[in-house]
Order: sequence, then C-alpha cells, then structure tokens
Amino acid sequence: MSDPPRLRPFFPTARDFAAATTPHFAFLVDDFGYQGPQIEERSDDMYDVAYYGRGTAVVLNWDTDAAYFACNLAPRLADGTLDPDYQAWMSVNEVVAARGATERWVSQADLDDVDLSGFGAVMDRAADNLRDFCDDVLRGDWTVRRDAHRWLGDRTEL
Repeated sequence: MSDPPRLRPFFPTARDFAAATTPHFAFLVDDFGYQGPQIEERSDDMYDVAYYGRGTAVVLNWDTDAAYFACNLAPRLADGTLDPDYQAWMSVNEVVAARGATERWVSQADLDDVDLSGFGAVMDRAADNLRDFCDDVLRGDWTVRRDAHRWLGDRTEL
C-alpha cells in the first residue's frame, strides 16, 4: 500500500503567494535596500516573487502543481536583468551546505501537511538562512558560488 499524498499550502494566485511570503522577506528591503517584492507570474503553474538588489536578486518560486517552494539567488547583469544562465544561480540551501550547515536546510518535506501558519514558520526559517548564510551574496559578493556549486556537484556524482 502506498503512502497517502502529502498536502501542502494552496495559493490560487501569485498575489496570494506574495502576501504569504512578503512579511518574512521584508528584511531584504529594510536591511539591504532591495526593491520589491515584484510579482512575476510566468504561468498558472509557477509563481515568482522577486526582490532586486544591485548585484543580486532573490527569487521565490512556487510551483502550483507540486506545491514546490524554492528560494534562489540570481546574479544581475550590468543592465539589471537576471543572468539567463540558471547554472550561475544558487539556491540558499546550496550556500547553507557549502558553509557546513546542512542541518539548517529547508526541505519540501517541511511543507507537508502544514497550514498557513506552518507555511509561515517554514518561510521564517528560509529567511533566517538567507540572512545568516547569504549576506555576502545579498551585497553582491558571489565568491561562495564556486564552493556551493562544488558541494552540489560532489553530491550529484554519487
């Protein structure tokens, strides 16, 4: 017998997703001078909420079909656009792992069977990881990328 499907929060629109995440990531605006949040709904299947700093953008993704959450760091090009090479991007979990704190990861299982309050607790943890481990990247210093990608590459070769 298979396990029952896991329930995750539901956000009918990108605006609902933004409303649920904005309070947790307001420090990007308050402490780092980022602009946002900017809702960038690419499709009904994926919502993006972005915060833009001088050299870095933070992109929160919500996959509506799988109820999958991601928090990504994207380098900004000289013209202000995001680097189109997703291989240049990093997840916050990659940075956390490269800095030896995998126990602080936010996983998809953390969102299983949670209500909006539980979702908020997970977003608090995601924001704390961003603040605690990625402050250099948030200020435009991407030197950790080599270590983060090396850490990820070591895991995918297993």
